[in-house]
Amino acid sequence: MKRIKDRIVSEKITIHFYSISGRPRSLQVNQLAGFLALSLLISLLLASSLLYVQASSRYFAIRDSNRALLQKCEKLEARNKTLEAQLDSLSTELSSAQSELEKVIEYKNQLEKSQFIKNINR
Repeated sequence: MKRIKDRIVSEKITIHFYSISGRPRSLQVNQLAGFLALSLLISLLLASSLLYVQASSRYFAIRDSNRALLQKCEKLEARNKTLEAQLDSLSTELSSAQSELEKVIEYKNQLEKSQFIKNINR
């Protein structure tokens, strides 16, 4: 067992990678550190994959929610336009009714004046 442990610790492995600037690099480490580094990289890869999947599902959920809200807004805008048209129509009718009422009141006042004059002349 000690011999296996010594061999793992004493034997070197070379890790080849590219630096951020794009130049090839290599690093010599003992096998234990190499296995630890490799397992750490695999863990980070899995964690980033899970994070990506979770972020993607949230993105699609938010996108679908936004689409539903957008459709609701479009329906409300259409309803608003309909109500504005109805309001304009009612406003026109009200203006007509007010002018008719003014004419009726004017006619009533003229009738009352003529009745008053007839009563005076009798």
